[in-house]
Amino acid sequence: MVTRGAMTPEHARRGPRPSTALAVALAAVVGGCSFQVIKSAPPRSTWPDPVLPDSSERACTDTIGLPVVDTIIGGSLGTLTYVERNSGSRTITIGIGLAALPYLASAVYGYVQTARCRHYKALFRPKP
Repeated sequence: MVTRGAMTPEHARRGPRPSTALAVALAAVVGGCSFQVIKSAPPRSTWPDPVLPDSSERACTDTIGLPVVDTIIGGSLGTLTYVERNSGSRTITIGIGLAALPYLASAVYGYVQTARCRHYKALFRPKP
């Protein structure tokens, strides 16, 4: 007799449920907010030096909200990977770990781009 909730050898051999596999695949495809939404600053070689009254400032994203969201999602998936490492299903563990990578890469991209944007926008602020 098997108690409710216990994993039988037959259940362990079945592999990941389609809903789990779909969720992992969707997370890998969606990628991260920073890659999709952040507007980067223009290339450094085009920054005005010095800034003149007729210099125009291009719009770029200087807030770190999106990279923080990417960090939370990627960190959560990474933590889940660590928790699931001994669960008996390597496929699920590897899938969750791979799903975390685009979010973490997107977070790094977002932090770098927002820092560049802040440096760019600082050129246009009046100096005391």
